[in-house]
Amino acid sequence: MDGNIVSAGDNRLEEYFKGKVLLEAMNRLEDFKGKVLSEAMNPHGCVFLTKKLGEMIPEDIEMIYSAVKYHVGMLMVDEFGSKVIQKLFAVCEDKQMNKMVFRLTVVDIGLLTDICLDSLVSQSMQKLMDCITTQNQLHYVISAFQKIIVPLANHPIGSTVILHYYIVFPHEAEPILGLIAQHLVKIVYSETGSRLVQALISNVFTGQMRIVSRIMLNLRYMSMHRFGSEVVLHVIGLGLQGKIGCMIYCMRGCFDFMSIGEYSSNVVKKLIEVSKATDQHMIIDEIFRSPDFCRVVHNPYGYSVVQSSKEYTRGTDLGKTLDRLILQHSDHFENQCPTKNDKKRKIKKRRKSWNHVLCRNIASFLRKF
Repeated sequence: MDGNIVSAGDNRLEEYFKGKVLLEAMNRLEDFKGKVLSEAMNPHGCVFLTKKLGEMIPEDIEMIYSAVKYHVGMLMVDEFGSKVIQKLFAVCEDKQMNKMVFRLTVVDIGLLTDICLDSLVSQSMQKLMDCITTQNQLHYVISAFQKIIVPLANHPIGSTVILHYYIVFPHEAEPILGLIAQHLVKIVYSETGSRLVQALISNVFTGQMRIVSRIMLNLRYMSMHRFGSEVVLHVIGLGLQGKIGCMIYCMRGCFDFMSIGEYSSNVVKKLIEVSKATDQHMIIDEIFRSPDFCRVVHNPYGYSVVQSSKEYTRGTDLGKTLDRLILQHSDHFENQCPTKNDKKRKIKKRRKSWNHVLCRNIASFLRKF
């Protein structure tokens, strides 16, 4: 076993030194003729080819481009090949760049998802976007994103690729924002997707209302989900003009039901906190006059909403109205908040019940004898 390990290590060392000797022997690019693609994917060849590309000699660039133009995707998923292709993106002409972008985003579209989701090689996709110079190239990238936007948005590395797009093309954000809005429900229910949507709403001003409008359409369902509710709370926190009132209108008739949800109750509390006095009165009045008010009070999340309502309305006319409504249901509040003696009685009763069962089991066991 140990002999095999040593043998494998020796083979790797032998290949390494062979590559180093080969690199020292080949001082000209012509010596790599027919081997450019394979040499681009090993450490020594990668160093040599990137150095040659950095010399900006048109003939050398054309030779390397001709050797790799049909294998752009394959090089981008390789650790060393990605470095060569990134350098080629930076030095090639527009005509050559057009063909490579087309190859990657249309022909090698299956590899594009792997490239964007790999932490080691995703930088090659970001470099490609940095080097885009024509509208035609940008159109190819947007068309490719249409097919892979959901897996990208739901992945930590893929979401950074999308954010990089906004950094490079701030004035071309509308098409991608439209895709995010179109697939919002598939994106926002993952932690990464939720963070991405929040970042876009906060930092991208052109077209952000497309996403916000889609949130309004799915407000009730998003509020009941852990990560969806985080997006809703983020929108409320931004204080976008007219959106708080729009949210309250969309949720009318459901505040009692929303108050008993683990995540939606946070949305109700936040709306009560930031809304105008008239809207606060409407929300609280709907909750307390609901036929299911007893259910709200007995629910821990609903009870939390009731308590926060008291905090934000203390000392006002609305607060006095609220106190009167609470007084009408004082029995439910007493049941919701048991005293220490109540807790002791429940524990004692539970122990007594357990002892009764134990004694009964012992008696039935003794009867056998």
